[in-house]
Amino acid sequence: MDYKRIQILLIVFFFVFDIYLVYQLLAQVDFGSQHSVNNQEFVTIEERLDSRGITLNQELSTEIESLPLIKADYNTVLRDNVNQLVNQITTVSDNGVLESTFVEPINLEGLITADTAGLSVDQARYLMDNYLSQDEFFINGEEYRQWWYVPSNRIIVFWMSAYDGAPIVDGSAEIRISLDEDYNLQSYRQTYVNDLVPISEDSPFQLISQENSLEVLDNRLQTFIPSNAYVVHITLSYAQYSGLNDYQIFSPVWNVVYSYSDGQVGSMLVDAMRGEVLVRRATN
Repeated sequence: MDYKRIQILLIVFFFVFDIYLVYQLLAQVDFGSQHSVNNQEFVTIEERLDSRGITLNQELSTEIESLPLIKADYNTVLRDNVNQLVNQITTVSDNGVLESTFVEPINLEGLITADTAGLSVDQARYLMDNYLSQDEFFINGEEYRQWWYVPSNRIIVFWMSAYDGAPIVDGSAEIRISLDEDYNLQSYRQTYVNDLVPISEDSPFQLISQENSLEVLDNRLQTFIPSNAYVVHITLSYAQYSGLNDYQIFSPVWNVVYSYSDGQVGSMLVDAMRGEVLVRRATN
């Protein structure tokens, strides 16, 4: 018997068999990858949200935008100017949060009623021109130009803008007005930042898309948008990323606002640079 010949045949056989097994393995991996990609392409974020009864108010954008970081100095503006306020009971905390209650609620003469679902441009303009810009009512109120109304809580929020109209929505640069049962100005809470300066404005950071922001939320059990909610809007905004000894840094975020069937409103922030869900910083 030619053992050498048999040995060579066995080596060739096993070599060919090994090639066959490797080919089969690669084919399965390739099929699995294609299947996974096809599934991801087939099940869109809109379809996943729709399966949980979540309604979007607009078509999601896939556009990649760019914004810079923003630097702001710490300040004592509210504390230094609190004495200009008239007919108000005020306190300013150690970290500069102004809390104020009007001695007598300010009559808005029916500007806002129980039927008001959101502030129109004209209503917001009226409040800004007749109240926010008046020194006896608010400190530097004319700098708060973005707004939002929460009818379930009778709260109007005016935000300062950090860059190109993008508001600061983390609570560090806002006037949060509370209305009484008759929809008159009752009290407010104010925070303030100044000397806002873009960092590396000539080379802004690329951001994740509006669509990506919802995918970030939907991929994490802890940050699921509640089922049967209505996504009111998803807007590019700013939130404080870090606070150093001498100044604050604000980073672009996607502000995802949604409402429940009973009218309650919630919101979540997604870091538009890093694709991470942010925890809102406490400011009081």
